[in-house]
Amino acid sequence: MKKTPLLSLQSREALALFATLLETARRERRMSQAELAERAGVSRATAQAVLKGEPQVAIGTVFEIAALLGAPLFNAEPGDRHLTEYRQWLEARLALLPRHIHPPKAGIDDNF
Repeated sequence: MKKTPLLSLQSREALALFATLLETARRERRMSQAELAERAGVSRATAQAVLKGEPQVAIGTVFEIAALLGAPLFNAEPGDRHLTEYRQWLEARLALLPRHIHPPKAGIDDNF
């Protein structure tokens, strides 16, 4: 039996919102779940899991289905350069941050 991860309220709401967005886009395009699954290269059960907002589905699969349905990701329309520019900006910012994060060492007690 698969264990369902514990999710915050914000994560559950985001999954539900995204699932509703994808299901709406699928119905507007009059695409069956079977057709969507075939085009995405996944099983119908996986496509249904994406459309229900189940958290166990691989994020790449979710994004591919969103792209197939023409659903906007990160407030950008498909093909919008905004995503590329934003990713490049984040990569430049990330380059300035330390590569490894270590837990703080225990303080030195120099009170003799």
